[in-house]
Amino acid sequence: ENRQPEPTNRGYAIDVAIDSLEGGGQSIIFAETRRRAVSLATKASEITQRFMSEQDRQNVTKLAEEIMNTGEQTESSKNLSRIVVRGAAFHHAGLLLGHRRIIEDGFKNGLIKTLVSTPTLAAGVNLPARRVVIASMMRYDSQLGGQTPISVLEYKQMCGRAGRPKYDDIGETVLIPPSSINIEQIIDHYINGTPEPIQSQLMNEGALRTHVLATVVSMPGVLESEIYDLFSKTLSASQNPWDYVKNKLENATEYLLEEELIEKRGNRLLASEFGKKVSTLYIDPATGVLFRRSIRYAEKRLTYHAGFLQLIVSCPDFIPKFDLRIKDHSTAIEFMEKHQEEFFMEIPNTDIIEFDEEFIRGFRSILILDDWVNEWGEEDLLNRHGAEPGDLHRTVETTEWLLYSMGEIAKILGREDLLDDIEGLKNRTKYGVKSELLPLTRLEGIGRVRARSLFGSGIKNMDLLRKTPHRELAKIPKIGSVTARNILKQLTS
Repeated sequence: ENRQPEPTNRGYAIDVAIDSLEGGGQSIIFAETRRRAVSLATKASEITQRFMSEQDRQNVTKLAEEIMNTGEQTESSKNLSRIVVRGAAFHHAGLLLGHRRIIEDGFKNGLIKTLVSTPTLAAGVNLPARRVVIASMMRYDSQLGGQTPISVLEYKQMCGRAGRPKYDDIGETVLIPPSSINIEQIIDHYINGTPEPIQSQLMNEGALRTHVLATVVSMPGVLESEIYDLFSKTLSASQNPWDYVKNKLENATEYLLEEELIEKRGNRLLASEFGKKVSTLYIDPATGVLFRRSIRYAEKRLTYHAGFLQLIVSCPDFIPKFDLRIKDHSTAIEFMEKHQEEFFMEIPNTDIIEFDEEFIRGFRSILILDDWVNEWGEEDLLNRHGAEPGDLHRTVETTEWLLYSMGEIAKILGREDLLDDIEGLKNRTKYGVKSELLPLTRLEGIGRVRARSLFGSGIKNMDLLRKTPHRELAKIPKIGSVTARNILKQLTS
């Protein structure tokens, strides 16, 4: 049907999305940024509440309470909860995984009428949208340094959320283009066009050296010619000139030989013990080499808290990296001066502009992680560093994995003297606590908030915890009767 709703001050995207609710459907709006997703969801919620039954209102209230009880309470979670109560929601990678799952389940169950998301939702999430609205066909491209139209593949992915089997018999997609673009061109390009071919990323240096090492580990005694034959059958080989692929393979193999991850016996290749360990840890060989070099450099009886963090954020496996902002300079200089003895590389001076680019790159991540293990709250981290809960928790999970890998490499290098510090930092990262709280966090259901509450109430170790009666334990803030009973049950089992 060729019609358009009358535009309002809410904007076309919301008007088109709300229009689909009239017939009992649901809608997804794809927004280009996180901030835009939150803004559109807020505006949509002013209307979606009109389409809710009394039962819907009761159920979304429970959803909102679940959001507030999952993770730490932040301004973002409070805002999400307020919007959900009115039958709308936003969804992006900055949200906690638990919050994203609550939102997805609420949408699948028909409680959330309009969901506004960044394109991260487009791939792989089966949600029942009768109408998909693409609020902007432009995206920021960091490589180009400006706005560029979305690809045909991305358009098709977003369209694929509409009319999902088992959910809806009708599927509609509305693309809202800039007024400067000819409609016929859009139809010809996006609707009638063919999606761009998938481009192999195997020729990326990190990916290639990882796969070459894995090949040598899994095929002991493999010939170089056999490696070439194996990789000649890949998608990447079909998309690139063979001389280019072979040169890349030669460079990757040479790197692994030089760094002693593999060795050559005659014409055959074998993995060293170090190479086997790196491969089984699923880390980039360059990460393993960086860890090995620093562990060998480490002196005994010294603490390397800041050094370990700097190693983690410098390695190619660490994502997302938070690059240092101008307003972070004074904080970074203060941190470097305080922890100067702990770094594995010498700090040349305190003029941040003259620092080595690799040293300073991602340094905000070090500040974020240090604040996290010193028990800064998520809201404080967001305000100070711009780290949203979802980004923070991905950073924490990646750091925990890499610290485990660092510990495993320390073991095969015979540096048991470093293991306690590495393991301690790994556990502090996992729970976001100072060292004094680690014994308490070993209990199921005791995270950073409850552990600090127990410690602050004078219960500083397991022995004191065992001696505390249920009634007294339940009175402690953040504990309560159910948690107290669960704690005592674990201590007596």
